[in-house]
Amino acid sequence: MTIEHIHDRVLFRLTGLEMRQVMETHSMLDLIWLRFAADQREKWEAGQETPPPSPIKICSQANGQDHLLQCRVHLWEYFREIDSANPLERKIRGEMLALGLSGEADRRSARYGG
Repeated sequence: MTIEHIHDRVLFRLTGLEMRQVMETHSMLDLIWLRFAADQREKWEAGQETPPPSPIKICSQANGQDHLLQCRVHLWEYFREIDSANPLERKIRGEMLALGLSGEADRRSARYGG
C-alpha cells in the first residue's frame, strides 16, 4: 500500500487483495461508513444540513491491478472511534488519526472546503 495526500483527501493505493481485505463486511471502513451515513441521515432529517458528497470513494486503475481508496480528511474522528482488525487497517487508521490529531485535517478541510 502506498499513501498520497491531495488537498483534503488521502489516497491509499492498494492491490486487489488489499482492497478486498479493507472492504469486507464488518471491516473498519464498513463500520466507519455506516456510522457516518447514520450521522448524516440524522442531520438531514432534522433539517440541519444536506448530505455531503461521499467521503469515501473506491476507484480502480485501468490496468485492474491497483485500486484507490479515497478518504476525505474530515472523517478522521470516525477513525478514532473504530478499532482496526489487521495491520493494513492499522496503517490506514494511523494515517487518518495523525492528520486529525495534528490539526492538519481541520486546516485542509477549511482550505479546500471538504
